Amino acid sequence: MTGAPRFLYLVILSACLLATRAVTPNVGEANAETTADGKYAKEVVESSEDLDPYDKGIPRQLIGVAGPPGPPGPRGPPGAPGPTGPPGVQGAEGPPGPIVAEHRAKGAGGDVTKGMIVKLIVFNFVGLLIVNFILSSKIEKAKLATGPKQEQDAAEDEPQIAEKYVGITFGISNIPYDKLLESSALESEFEKLVCACLVQAAAQGGILDLVEENVAVSLAAGDGDVTLASASVAEPEGLTPEDVQAAFEQNKFAEIFPSELSNNEGLASLTTGTVAIEDFTVTIEGG
Repeated sequence: MTGAPRFLYLVILSACLLATRAVTPNVGEANAETTADGKYAKEVVESSEDLDPYDKGIPRQLIGVAGPPGPPGPRGPPGAPGPTGPPGVQGAEGPPGPIVAEHRAKGAGGDVTKGMIVKLIVFNFVGLLIVNFILSSKIEKAKLATGPKQEQDAAEDEPQIAEKYVGITFGISNIPYDKLLESSALESEFEKLVCACLVQAAAQGGILDLVEENVAVSLAAGDGDVTLASASVAEPEGLTPEDVQAAFEQNKFAEIFPSELSNNEGLASLTTGTVAIEDFTVTIEGG
């Protein structure tokens, strides 16, 4: 082939290629072009409508099916508190209730006045005076009701000593009176023992109705280790002082007392020797 025809042939071939290029589809169509080796070429998108909003530059035709959503992310820190709002406006006071309105209508104030306090004090004072008067009256009535009976009971508890009575005096040797004074209980017990022995002596002398309530005993200090005793005896009903005197003059007491004393360990420990009754004297006193 000569040079001119060869040139013409190239011009016609180029024109055919350009014509073929002009009738091929645009890059924006759905089917992608392939390269000479059979692979797909990346489409070129001229409009933003075909672009994926989350991956710029990738056509939607090349994006696969969306996967499942991922787990939620960690909770963010709390936000800072907002500023305090302005205080609200205080509402107006409501109308008074019916009781308060009636109270105010009568002219009485809502606060406690001095006059009210004075009235309260006076009321309490008068009430206390009334209560005190009532209690005092009841106490006086109770005294009047029980007074004579109590005096009578007290009189009955005292030894019955008549106008004429029998007086007995004697000494108890080897019983130091100062030892009896060391304990009031010992002295009282010793007096009761003397009284009981006098009643036994009267019974052995023939006076069976004499009781300890008719005998009163007192003690005093004698010379050395001697304790002096004095007794006042009221005769039983139906007898005379002379009858009682005759019974004690048998002097059974001198035999009874030392024996009874030895049986009392507490009192027996006070002795300084053999206990004996000295100067036993019986007289009628009074009248």
